[in-house]
Amino acid sequence: MSIQAWIVALFISGVVLQLAYLVRASQDKGVDLVMMAAFLIGGALLSGINDVPVHMGLLQGFFLFPFIMAMIHREELMPRVTEKVLLSCAITFWFMFFSSYYRGTAFDRWAMWALAVPTAGTLIIAFRKPGLNSFWRIFFSAWFLLLVTLTGLHQFLYSYVAVFKYAAAAGKAGDLGLWTFPLAGMAFCQLAVYSSYLLAFVPMKSRHETAAEARRRWLDYLGEVSARYDESSQFSRLGALGLLVVQGGLMLLNYRYRFIHPETLINIGVLLPVLITALSPAPPRGYRGG
Repeated sequence: MSIQAWIVALFISGVVLQLAYLVRASQDKGVDLVMMAAFLIGGALLSGINDVPVHMGLLQGFFLFPFIMAMIHREELMPRVTEKVLLSCAITFWFMFFSSYYRGTAFDRWAMWALAVPTAGTLIIAFRKPGLNSFWRIFFSAWFLLLVTLTGLHQFLYSYVAVFKYAAAAGKAGDLGLWTFPLAGMAFCQLAVYSSYLLAFVPMKSRHETAAEARRRWLDYLGEVSARYDESSQFSRLGALGLLVVQGGLMLLNYRYRFIHPETLINIGVLLPVLITALSPAPPRGYRGG
């Protein structure tokens, strides 16, 4: 078994493990297993059609699988956005931005200042605790989804695709360590599920609906997003400062001394909001999130 095949197998195991956690409360586990088997078979067939190794066909299938599951299990998987999750995600994004992307070009500086404005809003929410109306709940939910989408695009289109595709790059996987690839699969799954919901913010009309129906569907979606923003689970100001110091300090030290590979630390940061949400108090009755 080649090093590429091992990497892909470990990555797919992470995707499956994270999906199993996310849909653990689903009543349709049998359907989910059938769909997963279909993607496995489809990936194997795709490898024969495209004349690529079987493990690459399976990888292509599992790149799509989380997006499909996000649409099927929208009620369970649509994110529960809280100030804790926003702050943690923003810290991870800025670590990714400066450690892996920023090169000091004019576009980089423009992007940095443009993205700094909603980040300042995230800090205001964390430390000033303002009550948010529907507009701001929707805005910061969209900001969260944009952050995870940008992180996912950079992390997996830029950092990991070459490792999967090219034997020479796969040979360098020792820099990351094989143990990190299940973690990468879990992070990819989480990013794929969350980013699936960003596209729905764009008002698009299908061929089978009128403009009025499309507008109503879009407004219903925005209402659902607003209802899933959970203000009942907040940090104290000391707790927010603690997260900023601990997570931000660790990433700042790693930026300076690189004691953990940046891609691995980004993946840990991506999964940290899942842990924060799991440890947070249950949302109030009537909350429409997972």
